[in-house]
Amino acid sequence: MLGLILDTSTESSLIALSKNHQLIDFRSIPHEQNLSRNLLPAIQQLLLENKISLKDLFKISVGIGPGSYTGTRIAVSVAESLALALSIPLYSFCSLLAFLPQSLPQGPFAFLMGSNHATWFLLKGYLQEGLIQSPCSHHILPKEEILPFLEDVPSLLTFPHLNLEDHIPSSTLKTAQIFQGKPNFSLLISHLAETEQLAPQKPTILYLHQL
Repeated sequence: MLGLILDTSTESSLIALSKNHQLIDFRSIPHEQNLSRNLLPAIQQLLLENKISLKDLFKISVGIGPGSYTGTRIAVSVAESLALALSIPLYSFCSLLAFLPQSLPQGPFAFLMGSNHATWFLLKGYLQEGLIQSPCSHHILPKEEILPFLEDVPSLLTFPHLNLEDHIPSSTLKTAQIFQGKPNFSLLISHLAETEQLAPQKPTILYLHQL
């Protein structure tokens, strides 16, 4: 079954195609302030290069944040429109799951994302035998309330612009390995294979203010 995956929560649009839960192809395209105009043509170009028609798609998955609210909203709107027009299921996922590096060790992990406000976004999950175990949990918390959630978590992830050393005590960082989030669809696609066993639901954007 062919699937289209979209995420526009960061400064780049991530567009991927999967078949039978295997990655076919993907693109990372800078927004350049033209996301609403360029997203559909980018999707069409990716389909064309892989000799796939929109009518060949069986499902669509879309990232719902955290990240840029405006950017995420555009991907959600496009995904909803395509799913409705094609009469195919639409699934959603936490956008941070598209940035788990292939080198992430087995076991618990926590992905931290700061904001321009006092709150942080925290995604906790567990990786076992190359699969993200369901369910993952996400939390929106003041920075000072994050630490208890990081106890006994050996793998911490963040994006390059957030220096954890400025926010997390060194005692916590000494016991954890730090990873930088970067686009990777392999772990996400395996996770989607599990979540797609559930009934599709209308996407709800996770974070309602600009990060």
